[in-house]
Amino acid sequence: MEPLKIVPQAFYDLIARVVPGAFAIFSYFNLFDPGWALWHRIINGVLGRAEDGRGYPTIFIALAFLFLSYVVGHLISPLVKRAQDLGHRLHGLFSRLRLVDALAAPANQAADYDLLRLVSPEAGAVCGKLRAEYTMYYGLAVVFLASALAYPFSFMAVLWPWWPVAPLLIASFLMESRGVEGEGAFGRCVTRYAAHWREHVK
Repeated sequence: MEPLKIVPQAFYDLIARVVPGAFAIFSYFNLFDPGWALWHRIINGVLGRAEDGRGYPTIFIALAFLFLSYVVGHLISPLVKRAQDLGHRLHGLFSRLRLVDALAAPANQAADYDLLRLVSPEAGAVCGKLRAEYTMYYGLAVVFLASALAYPFSFMAVLWPWWPVAPLLIASFLMESRGVEGEGAFGRCVTRYAAHWREHVK
């Protein structure tokens, strides 16, 4: 497989799956397991206990965390899709109130993106980067919202009652807004490159 076809997919997985998954893991342990006891049980259960008693090399731990983040990122992807749909509805409401411009999403956008990945991997990679970024923002919106809802039941609520909920909700809203903006940039990128290809290459 050509490198230009491998790199965009790897970048997408890293940005769109691993980053939200890592935030989700950090949020869970910081809220419910500050000592990361469950993490140590997972590592010992999968890799076995280190024979020297000093633990595993950092690279093993990093790779295990990367893999788990990737898995968690996939597990929350249905919620990310719901966040994307919610972002569309909110943006549509704001656009009807003339607070923002309408989000352009041509009916053939998905087909144009697939076309660019096939006939122009460089252009497809540029658009793919934008797609990975807006998917990441939607994923972070889900994680921050879930953290806000879970916070009152967490260990941390004993130390700092309620007030961190507001920053988490604000962060979720900002990530949702940034996801909508990024999705609009992705649509414009695909439309522009596809139109250029049809005009000058086809």
